[in-house]
Amino acid sequence: MPTGDYPDLELIPRRTALRTMGMSVRTGDRREKTDPDFPPRVAIGPGRYAYRKADLLRWIAERTIAPRAAAGKAAASIASQGAEVAA
Repeated sequence: MPTGDYPDLELIPRRTALRTMGMSVRTGDRREKTDPDFPPRVAIGPGRYAYRKADLLRWIAERTIAPRAAAGKAAASIASQGAEVAA
């Protein structure tokens, strides 16, 4: 999905985002229910969800404690993901 003038609207498919962060779908489900700071998912079609890239990057940055290189690697991986979302 080209975002043009709206980079905050770039979407990453849910499974792709969770896999990039090293989480299973089950862990993602649990985080959504128990962590109020976890990024909200966006419905993109029947039974299909995505996350806003900006929300994911913010969430990762808030959890970065020690060397930024490790967290930066995950954030860079998400940042480079294309939002190949077909409704």
